[in-house]
Amino acid sequence: MWVQGVCNLLATLSKPPWTKPLNWDLHMTIDGEGRIPFHLYVTYEDDPPCTSSQATLLSRFSQLSTELQLHVLDFCSAPTLYKMMYASMLRIEAAKRFWSDSDTYYLIKAYWLFGGGHSAYTCYDLSFMAYVQNVEIEYDLRSDDKIAPIRQDDVLELDYNKAREFWRTFRMRFPRAKKVVVNKNWESLTIRYQNDEPIACSLKVLVETCPINLEISVLVLVEVSSGGEKRTAPPIAKNWHRVLYRLADDGEWRKVTTSGFERKTVLMPPKRFYGPVGEFKGLLHEQEKIQLQLTGLGAVAIEALDRHYFGKEHPEPFHCPASGCDVYFEKAGQWTQHAAEAHGVEMFMARPEILPHALQHGFEERKNNLTKEVEARRRKFRKIFDDWNEEGGEKRRELERGWIHQLDTDEAWNTGVKGTDSELWERFNNMMDPTWSGY
Repeated sequence: MWVQGVCNLLATLSKPPWTKPLNWDLHMTIDGEGRIPFHLYVTYEDDPPCTSSQATLLSRFSQLSTELQLHVLDFCSAPTLYKMMYASMLRIEAAKRFWSDSDTYYLIKAYWLFGGGHSAYTCYDLSFMAYVQNVEIEYDLRSDDKIAPIRQDDVLELDYNKAREFWRTFRMRFPRAKKVVVNKNWESLTIRYQNDEPIACSLKVLVETCPINLEISVLVLVEVSSGGEKRTAPPIAKNWHRVLYRLADDGEWRKVTTSGFERKTVLMPPKRFYGPVGEFKGLLHEQEKIQLQLTGLGAVAIEALDRHYFGKEHPEPFHCPASGCDVYFEKAGQWTQHAAEAHGVEMFMARPEILPHALQHGFEERKNNLTKEVEARRRKFRKIFDDWNEEGGEKRRELERGWIHQLDTDEAWNTGVKGTDSELWERFNNMMDPTWSGY
């Protein structure tokens, strides 16, 4: 399963690294795959102040015929459409184009849907989900176990009812969804049950039970091997590819793309974190966000290094900066593949001094800012921890009353069960235990 991050990192960095400005702040990754926070997706990379000439153009635009105005909308960027949704006579038409952008998918985790899609277990804004048309479902190992558990006698069971429940929950949370991509970026443990099909049987069950009014595709890792023989050595990253499949009417899998799937994967905006439950979940959300940004910082350092030597008029071949590694790179992209396969994104986090001096300042500044965010989160968590464990227990009783009341009465933090029986309450109690030291 180690190969997933390598393949995804290669895909993320495979484009020429100098085609857009480098920004240390904007990168977030999950298992090497790029993720765009919603607030950045609807923000211009360079947003100049509105000038009098631009204001004049906007005035003239409003004088165009409706047909021409609609035609202009077809060429507008996401940030422009988003602004027009709130400040234009064409807000309805702008919204249609914004939500239907075929290259943009909003990410949700499969295990949340398998768990019933309860509001307490997501940090995303539920009202936002109601407008989303293109959904990318992050499919993990826990989800595989829901549909295709392997019994102790090594027999695979396929649970179609679980898959149907999954889609009922999906439809409840994404009523306007039209297209779905299930992203499985790890090597299946049930590969021996696949009967030579490119898609795991568990995923096939999910596709077969999908509502007919949804267009569903599956993005998977596929190993290109010679002769179809069983692998006896560790996997080689360059032998793996991301392939998008769709199940045809005749029951056969058809390749939609054979070299990855070009799309923008956007993280939906977070919900409002209020009350004792919201404060706790907000801190967990901050922790996950910071970790994604730290991982992304390592990935952009790899990109920055390639750019530093090859993104200029006269490219400069260079040796690998890692200690004890003297591989020589003569073309753009060679370093990217080598770093992904041999070193990973962690190398710069541990030793940022191996970056050229011109890159160190930006990297260190961003890393220090993230470190400060980590410390701020820890202080907030420590305050809750100290109140819970304060001698006398008065603050603990107050916290407990607030938690149970919010879990039992606040729909935004509904867990599907009685508050004291919920996994969320159990997790909070475990993290408040004096012996717990994970923060």
